[in-house]
Amino acid sequence: MASRVDGGLSVLEHERTVIAAVMLYVDNLRIIANLGLRGQTKDQRKERFRIHDLGSVSFVFRLTIRHKLDHQAIDIYLHTYIQTILAMFRMDESRLVAKPMAMMLDERKHDEDAYDPTIYQAMIRMLMYVMIATWPDTAYAIRVLHRYGHAPSNEYMVALNHLFWYLNATKYLHLRVTGALPAALGGGLRGETEGAHRYYVGLDYAGCPDAYKSTSGLVNIFRGAVDWRSMNQKVTAQFTNDAEYYAFGVGCMRPSQISHLLNELSIPTTHIVFSDSQSLIVSVRNRIYRGTGVALIATK
Repeated sequence: MASRVDGGLSVLEHERTVIAAVMLYVDNLRIIANLGLRGQTKDQRKERFRIHDLGSVSFVFRLTIRHKLDHQAIDIYLHTYIQTILAMFRMDESRLVAKPMAMMLDERKHDEDAYDPTIYQAMIRMLMYVMIATWPDTAYAIRVLHRYGHAPSNEYMVALNHLFWYLNATKYLHLRVTGALPAALGGGLRGETEGAHRYYVGLDYAGCPDAYKSTSGLVNIFRGAVDWRSMNQKVTAQFTNDAEYYAFGVGCMRPSQISHLLNELSIPTTHIVFSDSQSLIVSVRNRIYRGTGVALIATK
């Protein structure tokens, strides 16, 4: 049965329980099922198509995937790609730093000497895949550095080099996803069933020095980090609580989108959104918005 959420996904159900999933990307098929059904699904495809079995996935889209059967986990590495781009820009022997950003960047002045945008934009493009694939903590830094890609100043170039130094220090770190599949798909979960789907939302208030727009951040944890993003809000919030509500609203939209896919895969879960804003928590609990019970700070 074709998925109603993702056109490249098909699921096989038995007694309203998903027992196999097949993902299609261009000319590649990925089968997720227990060992017996995996062979049966491959034999069914061979009757209609000419296919070649490449075995378990170990390298795809420059990602190195290692299956940890003893921990019922999957480790996802990107060190090969990071080593390639470090060597490309001659930073493979650069200094090592512990943070992706070491300073706050001010508004770009028009009278400042601009750095060559060709090299700057090429470096940003290489980092975009790093952020999308395995590095959630680089999302905010890349978002900030991308603002002035058309005419970067020397300050922005130094900050971009700093991000490469951080990747050089952390290139062997990886993402681990543990037991996120039900037993019918070969996941063999133990203990607390599938657990809760947690969404952590954050805010950089008025972080854009040009339009004073805030930046919303989101990390989605489900037996490992599975989704993350950092984006400018579409409107300029005049108060901190307005910006917090916007970021919280984005965090609440993601569960409604992802829950449809999880339901199709027969993965029951609960969704919880976390925020460290006390004013937002008080507002939501007491249904107060722009009331006297909430402290507000104006943008200008």
